[in-house]
Amino acid sequence: MSTGLFNTQALGAAVRAERRARGLTQALLAARAGVARQRVSEIERGENVTTLVLFRVLAAMGKGLAVVDVRPEAGALRALFEEDGHAEDA
Repeated sequence: MSTGLFNTQALGAAVRAERRARGLTQALLAARAGVARQRVSEIERGENVTTLVLFRVLAAMGKGLAVVDVRPEAGALRALFEEDGHAEDA
C-alpha cells in the first residue's frame, strides 16, 4: 500500500530517492527528460517547477502521478480533534 505525498519537499525526496535507486545523476536524468539539470535540483529541493517539467522528469524514470483519495474515514478524522483519545460528547 502506498502513502500520499502532501508537500513539495516530500515529493522532492521521493524523486531524489528514485533517481539514486536508478543510479542516475541529476545531469543524466535531466538529459533524458529534456530539461536543465537545475530543474531536477529544484524538484528535489521541493521548489516550484512547472507541471510539464515534473511530468518530463517522472516519465524519464518510468514514473507518473496518480490522484488518489486520501480523505480519512470518519473515525480517523474525529481522532485528529480529540485531545485525550476520547471523543467529547456534544
